[in-house]
Amino acid sequence: MSHIFFNTDGKLRSMWRFFLFLLLFWFLAIPIQSLLINISSNLNSFLLICLRSLSFLGLALALGWFLGKILEDQNFRALGLYFDVECLKEISLGILLGGIALSFALLTSIIFGNMQFTLNENLNASLVQSAGINLIVFLIAAASEESLFRGYMLQTLVRSNLCLAGTLITSFLFASSHNLNPNSSHLSWVNTFIAGIWLAVAYLKTKKLWLSIAMHASWNWFQSTLFGINVSGITEFSNHSVFQPISKGNELITGGDYGIEGGISCSISLLLSILLILIFPLSNKIELTKQEGTDR
Repeated sequence: MSHIFFNTDGKLRSMWRFFLFLLLFWFLAIPIQSLLINISSNLNSFLLICLRSLSFLGLALALGWFLGKILEDQNFRALGLYFDVECLKEISLGILLGGIALSFALLTSIIFGNMQFTLNENLNASLVQSAGINLIVFLIAAASEESLFRGYMLQTLVRSNLCLAGTLITSFLFASSHNLNPNSSHLSWVNTFIAGIWLAVAYLKTKKLWLSIAMHASWNWFQSTLFGINVSGITEFSNHSVFQPISKGNELITGGDYGIEGGISCSISLLLSILLILIFPLSNKIELTKQEGTDR
């Protein structure tokens, strides 16, 4: 009977570790969310998002470190969020890849979906300030989501050679977490699922979170701050942008009010970007986590 719960090394099997993290995170996140709701009337939306993201970032890292330490004898570096000589290169590459992927989706929307833009005539200091605020918010939010979905939950399955299962399961959870966003649809869920795979592949190539965080934040920032497109249905970030959409065109392709993530152009761009990352010669040659072998 014990083999159901423990592998041949006497460690709790990875799926049970995965569900334990998920259960504990959900249990501990409820009071945090309740507290934020109680004080939300005194905060603007940007500050509220930052506080929630920072809270969940801290919780995901603390819980991931704790379970990794007691269940797998892993150190904090195993979570993939530490500074070294490679992190700046990975962040720069992530910004580039996120911007290219978003731009390709946008170009597809313009050519095939008849999406149209105009230059914002009020390019002033307030727009620069808004761009800076958006960047900070997106970086914090991306770090939070990546630490949760590409952090311990994915990593503990990867250490058991369950990369595919880990990628698919965490991408399913990532997509489902966006279900309540304004104007979400079946296609937006599928695209967010693909985005989860895109970001998981970035982690698997480096065994660190910097690349996926930068890709995630870059995509959102370029989409909203440069092109004035809603981010997963959220409108607050697209009010002050360099370009402004004057026609959403064919919404099946462009995503309509949900943003690029709600259209076919996003599907195409993310799938191509996944292939690009897979063939890109970028990998972490230093083994920072202790592998336990398969425990299927």
